[in-house]
Amino acid sequence: MSGLIQFLKSQLQTDLCIICARYVPLKDFICSSCEQQLILNTVCCKHCARPLSSPTDTLLRCGRCQLHPPLFDFAFSPYRYEDQMIKLIHQLKFHAHIYLGRTLAHLLADQLQRQALNQPQLLIPVPLHPMRMRQRGFNQAAEICRHLSKSLKIPWNNQLVERHQNTHAQRGLNAHQRHLNMQHAFHLHPEHVTQLAKIKHVAVIDDVMTTGSTALAITAILKNAGLPKVDIWTIARA
Repeated sequence: MSGLIQFLKSQLQTDLCIICARYVPLKDFICSSCEQQLILNTVCCKHCARPLSSPTDTLLRCGRCQLHPPLFDFAFSPYRYEDQMIKLIHQLKFHAHIYLGRTLAHLLADQLQRQALNQPQLLIPVPLHPMRMRQRGFNQAAEICRHLSKSLKIPWNNQLVERHQNTHAQRGLNAHQRHLNMQHAFHLHPEHVTQLAKIKHVAVIDDVMTTGSTALAITAILKNAGLPKVDIWTIARA
């Protein structure tokens, strides 16, 4: 029932900017002025997309990636998880404004198309545990991923990676706690593993990357299955 209520709430769309409440074309949900105020993550680590403080560091990896390179091959997070971007993601994730999945996907797709990035063969959203899915009524990563798939014309698979442990919410945990929380949380669905036989490059899709614990856990099982290249694409980076 809660899932149905959240779905019905998500359909109450208006032609008002979700941030400033100015009128915008229906289904845009964010005006051009507010979009321009979103903080781009241009000064960041070239491996994990961690925001850096100095523009002189733009060609470098952060200290953590230099000492302990992550398992994933590349992370792309075009926006910083600050100010209005927090509001957008919270409206989707915690207030069931499911239509914002399309808005965030279009923001991500637009920034991806500005870059000369190699396109993956498959998109994989970070999954929710079935119990969390029933409570929330939707998976925000899957909502972003399905719209991104349409925009970029890249197939996606919402069943390949499953979360088989109902872990504690990552919100409020420190880096070490997040890492422990994600250990052994995911596995590959045996009926979908055969799809990886002809796949060499995938991108894992989520809303925000904070410490990277979730990304690392999913990358580990994909790499163990023999996948050569795993990228992490998120809307924002904390």
